[in-house]
Amino acid sequence: MTGKKKSTSSTKGAARPRQSKNATGPGPDVQETVETPDDKKPEPAVNDDGIPVNSDYSFFETVQLSIDKKKYYARPIASRDELAQIRRKMDDDVNTVKDIMGQLEIFLRHKVDQISINDKQFEITIPIEYMSLKFTTILAVHPQWIFIKCKLMDLEDVPEKARHELYEHILVANFELNAVFYSVDPDITGIWVENDIPVPGLDLNPGASFDIKFNAIIFGIRYFVDSIALPLNQEMKSTFENSGMYT
Repeated sequence: MTGKKKSTSSTKGAARPRQSKNATGPGPDVQETVETPDDKKPEPAVNDDGIPVNSDYSFFETVQLSIDKKKYYARPIASRDELAQIRRKMDDDVNTVKDIMGQLEIFLRHKVDQISINDKQFEITIPIEYMSLKFTTILAVHPQWIFIKCKLMDLEDVPEKARHELYEHILVANFELNAVFYSVDPDITGIWVENDIPVPGLDLNPGASFDIKFNAIIFGIRYFVDSIALPLNQEMKSTFENSGMYT
């Protein structure tokens, strides 16, 4: 008579203990006991591709596309090693930006008497004064660039029919002036003077590149007031608010 041999075990699917790593030959299975410290943190959960789930970087995990509200495609867009590299790069960038923020604060303390630091957005806000006016100036720090933007005028104060001539004058100034760049923000709410400074090779010493670009902002304010706004009979107002500032 042929057939499968019945199991003599009375317990179906019972788990077997792991064999000791020290076992070198045949013999009974020996259960290995491993002590786990109470304070040991559990390993982070990962998906089938070994990518961490519910982490601070979860937006890197998968991409899902749909047609007619039906999911049809999903794939990992970064491996676990790639995510680890991204984390290290982000940490390095944050440390770089924090270091630059500290250097800029020291530099600006010798230039202005008020300063506001936004540690979350990595921005420093200061007023730059000219002719009893104060102009909001924002220094946004990135790992590769420092962006300086100073708001000169709210366009809501400029009649629509006068804006064309004003724009014409600032475009001509952009052509004629060195290291001075006027612009209008995407929402068409204000006129700004700005400068971008690369972080590699950054030098905050007097007369160095950053000092020159910062002084160009100051010159841009004076030129706009004296040579653009006043000749066009445009009233100038402060764009700076003291709220949230400290000395």
